Amino acid sequence: GIDDCAEARGRLIPVPVVNQEKPVDELEWDVWSERGAQGVRVCPAFYGAYPNGAAKSLAAELSARGWFLQIPLLTYYGGPHRGASLAQAKALAEACGEAPVLIVGAGRNEIVELTNALKAHANLYLDVGNLSTGPGLEIIAAAAGAGRLVCGRGFGVSCITAFRDMVLYSGLPDDAIEAILFDNASRLLGLA
Repeated sequence: GIDDCAEARGRLIPVPVVNQEKPVDELEWDVWSERGAQGVRVCPAFYGAYPNGAAKSLAAELSARGWFLQIPLLTYYGGPHRGASLAQAKALAEACGEAPVLIVGAGRNEIVELTNALKAHANLYLDVGNLSTGPGLEIIAAAAGAGRLVCGRGFGVSCITAFRDMVLYSGLPDDAIEAILFDNASRLLGLA
């Protein structure tokens, strides 16, 4: 566990999965905070849609802490199971108000919908790590801007090289590349 990896503190930031069956005020916020978390994750593929009434309570807690909410559209990259729908991610972004909502595991077949969602919800962020082929990154950055795009590596099971290189060789301006590879994630993780 994280307690056995003291040298990783400051380099690895945990993103605990929310137990959707517990009321928000009964979650382990203090433990997560002490361990360095800066956000939490909901997993509709495994636990069902986040309860509508509880989303506002979750959003209030996230806003008070300055944390983000992560929602995977895939359970893991390359996996056969669908995670959340883009509609669920947009509903959570709306419920979260100003708290950032990070979509991970988006696919190339969702570029138009992702672009429209980013333009409609100022608190929505997108991990572009799964868009490693085709012009999706450039299309989304041109239409919605690079300010809420981050480059992740796929739930810790994928090498970052392909995702990083996709951004480096995208043809985007240097400031957009810097934002996607570093600045935007630094803000989400409370490092900036």
